[in-house]
Amino acid sequence: MASHSDSAYLKAFALASTFYLGSAMATTTFLVFPPMLRPLLYKSPSQPQPPTPSITRPSPSLNVPQTPIESGRLTPTVSTRGFDFALALGSSGAYKAVAQQFSAMETAMFRVQVPLELATIAAFGVVAHRARVAGNGIWTRWATAAALVAAIFPFTGTLMAPLGHKVARVAGDEEKVEPYEDAPIDREAEKSNTVQFIKKFAALSIARTAIVVGAGLVGVSAWLA
Repeated sequence: MASHSDSAYLKAFALASTFYLGSAMATTTFLVFPPMLRPLLYKSPSQPQPPTPSITRPSPSLNVPQTPIESGRLTPTVSTRGFDFALALGSSGAYKAVAQQFSAMETAMFRVQVPLELATIAAFGVVAHRARVAGNGIWTRWATAAALVAAIFPFTGTLMAPLGHKVARVAGDEEKVEPYEDAPIDREAEKSNTVQFIKKFAALSIARTAIVVGAGLVGVSAWLA
């Protein structure tokens, strides 16, 4: 009886943690990455060039410069023009701030998700082992769910981690590999690379989310069988 109760708790934990991981990955992919990239994709509108003053012959009359007086004050007034943060973030230097934000987020997610993923794999594995010992053929589904969650590690390490390291180098969190120490930094190239790296990471994150959600659905089908 106790073993049956323990298995129920393990099943509930494994499924809840799996769907939590899937929802966290989906939220990051669809709700965090697009706003993060928006400042780098924002293109400031081209400002019209001031008209070129025409060259005219000086008037024979004497022009005395006048001090502009506005509202009876001679002191300069502060401009009321607001600061456009969108334009500022869209500058060539903003890519480093985006890269730093991405790198910090990935580090935090790694510290939180990896232990939970390992615990989820262990829970699925224990449930599969107990079902196999009991002669229940449904153990293969629990084992499949465990294998799908475990597949996250080679998928992330092989395809996604290299992109994360490249963004971390742009952010300054990791040492850059430069062919020449005195080579000038091509900021526009780094900005373009940062956008491409994060876009590829987001695309792979969609596939990783599908794997996790698939593991959860397999587990649900095993529980309901």
